[in-house]
Amino acid sequence: MSSRARLVALALGPLVTLVACPGRQSGPPSAVASVTPVPSDAGAAGESTLLAAVGRAKSPDDVNRLLTKQICDRAVRCGTIGESQRPECLKGLGRSRLTLVWGTTSKLSWDVLDHGRVRFDASRSKACVSAWLSASCYGPWSLPEGCSRVPAPVWLEPTVAPGGTCSRFDECVDGFCSSTAAGCDGRCIARSPTGGECGPNQVCQESDFCEDGRCRPRAKLGEECGGHYLYCEDALFCEGYLPENESVEYGYPEQKGHCSRPKPEGSECFTLRSDEICDPRLFCAWGDRSPKCRRRLSKDSECRWLDACAEGLVCRGLVLEGRSPTGANRIGVSVAGRCEPILDLGSTCDPAATVTGCPQSMICQRESRTCRSKGHPGDPCDSAWCAPNTVECHPNSCFASLYCDPKSHTCQPQHAEGESCVPRVLGRDDNPCFLSDCDEKSRRCALSCR
Repeated sequence: MSSRARLVALALGPLVTLVACPGRQSGPPSAVASVTPVPSDAGAAGESTLLAAVGRAKSPDDVNRLLTKQICDRAVRCGTIGESQRPECLKGLGRSRLTLVWGTTSKLSWDVLDHGRVRFDASRSKACVSAWLSASCYGPWSLPEGCSRVPAPVWLEPTVAPGGTCSRFDECVDGFCSSTAAGCDGRCIARSPTGGECGPNQVCQESDFCEDGRCRPRAKLGEECGGHYLYCEDALFCEGYLPENESVEYGYPEQKGHCSRPKPEGSECFTLRSDEICDPRLFCAWGDRSPKCRRRLSKDSECRWLDACAEGLVCRGLVLEGRSPTGANRIGVSVAGRCEPILDLGSTCDPAATVTGCPQSMICQRESRTCRSKGHPGDPCDSAWCAPNTVECHPNSCFASLYCDPKSHTCQPQHAEGESCVPRVLGRDDNPCFLSDCDEKSRRCALSCR
């Protein structure tokens, strides 16, 4: 995943630290207890011991189990889960109900290894894990070339040549998989060369991007650039670019920019677009009238943007409404927040705030004004669907591999292919089946490949 494609703006709190591949637990039952997690000892010696153990792993799930403590520590620090959920998290893959952190190991993950379409490389996985351990909650989220983030930060090497059978993008040595749905077979289609045709069914080389149906090289530092988000090489942004304004009164032609490095501390970061142009260790203080790149704020500091606070803190009480006075493509700050530790189960919170302070695994319940668990098995829920013409819709939905049961209104595991199910009402109910649909005649989950 390139640095330009990473998530740099937060929605309602800190970023998700690790989301494993969704699905049902599968694979050898004995594998659950085959690897003992390595304690996160202080200093380089502890990391060296961990990386050595990763180098001896037999599967991606082995790596995930080795990283159990590190994953849970990170999830608490970054606000994915609350401190009270740490013991549940430490139960590990296949045992914890915290699907936001772990997900479950999809059978597809085992299939691609069993079928030989992807090769796990434990030795190269050490570089993936090392990069993951050093990454902050806010990014950058660029892992070394060849590293996968699901179900663990490991090296998964594709083995299917162009023209071969595949079911996932990461199985193809070159290009992409034409599969119409997860679990359905397709063919690996090679990438187009520079200057070749591209579009929805044809991708370019990693060093190129698709513009007007043709693959063209990404621009280097100092070169002219346009509006495409991949126009500049990784770690660069298109400074000074403005799209064409077709307004009759205030119209102006497209203004090209130049590929530049991220801005250092103290630099102005105002743009008429919504670019993220600061060094990833900084944040752009978009809540100020003259936004500048700043260091993230310490505890008890006033904050005026979503990612303004240091790791382990959140801009609690921040309310975003209206438009930014800068005139850029940003929402404005109605009420400033304060950098405070992330809340936990039962903590008092403000459900009307944009940032309630609750971890991502919880919701600020309107009635009690306290944080409670959401989205996990047994938690109260609403369907993820929004009614037509709804101005604002924020359903209390379920996390990956779960659905909101329309009878109990609680999150329940989705059913695997072949299991019995109750057909959903499209536009009202969640899908009760995992990576398949409930057949109305047989009332069983069935995969549909078109």
